[in-house]
Amino acid sequence: MTDEWTERMADGVAEQKQRARAHFLQRRQRLPEAVRQDASRRIVASVSDVLAQMVASGQSASPSVERGAASRGGIGLYWPVRGEVDVRGLAPVLRHSGWTAGFPVIVGEGQLMFRMVTDNTAWEMGPYRIPEPSPAAPELPMHSLVAVIVPGVAFTVDGGRLGYGGGYYDRLFARLPQSVLRVGVAYEAQLAESLPIGVHDVRMHVVVTERRVYPCAPWA
Repeated sequence: MTDEWTERMADGVAEQKQRARAHFLQRRQRLPEAVRQDASRRIVASVSDVLAQMVASGQSASPSVERGAASRGGIGLYWPVRGEVDVRGLAPVLRHSGWTAGFPVIVGEGQLMFRMVTDNTAWEMGPYRIPEPSPAAPELPMHSLVAVIVPGVAFTVDGGRLGYGGGYYDRLFARLPQSVLRVGVAYEAQLAESLPIGVHDVRMHVVVTERRVYPCAPWA
């Protein structure tokens, strides 16, 4: 893990974040498409292993899930944009294993909710031109979530995350209990030795790249 960004950090968290985003977005975009696709497949496999270990450890509660969700609970995924790790292949794997897969929808004042998806789910373009499950897809209740797979511009190996600046995931996790596993996914090229982290920036419990799984913050 190399990072010339660390040497270029400027005073002021907002300015640091802006410079860091530009640096790591450029780094991600320089990765060839074939490399990103191969890395995504490796990351999906590792995330599946992480969730299996969560079940084996007995730490995945089985909350009551409404409207036909699977007994194991819900896993929040996302639709990849701008070269992000593609985790869409997890959806059928999760459903086959007894989970409910959900994708995010922006609602209200910058809040995220999740809707359940199947092979027959209809999609529509949401804000920022990111596909979202149509309103016909059932809502995945927040209390049913046991893990959320989180994209980002950059991560540190101790769970620090730099997003795009909208604060959607920070607000989401402020509404969820600590027991919901936060899994950051990124290419190894997106790892930083340090990042400008604000007081409201939520850390990941684990970060997964194509090379390895990095345990981070304690998970209750």
